[in-house]
Amino acid sequence: MTFQTQSILMRFFFSIESLREKLGKKVYESGILYMKMDEYESAEMSFQRTIDLYYDTEIFNKAIQGKILALAKNGELDNAKSILLENIKGLKEEGLYIKTKADIEKIQRKLTKSLK
Repeated sequence: MTFQTQSILMRFFFSIESLREKLGKKVYESGILYMKMDEYESAEMSFQRTIDLYYDTEIFNKAIQGKILALAKNGELDNAKSILLENIKGLKEEGLYIKTKADIEKIQRKLTKSLK
């Protein structure tokens, strides 16, 4: 393989990686918009799509965090806690674990108060 061919391939792979990052971010941002509209099921689906399709991008752990919060806000606290526990390592590496756990606890307190 010539140097020129290697250079072209490197640019090609960099372009693909860059496009995947951008697409993943767009799908993730759709989930954020759904959260702002209190459409938690749709938000969870957007975050899950990001997780499924863009697992190799920088937005991956934020999508997991988003999915956890969408589930919690939709009243699926057990599922949210389970996913939190399954992803402790990645969330801690990104500095997202403590905030996500605190947000779940806050949501749980609100739901408990509203049931009384």
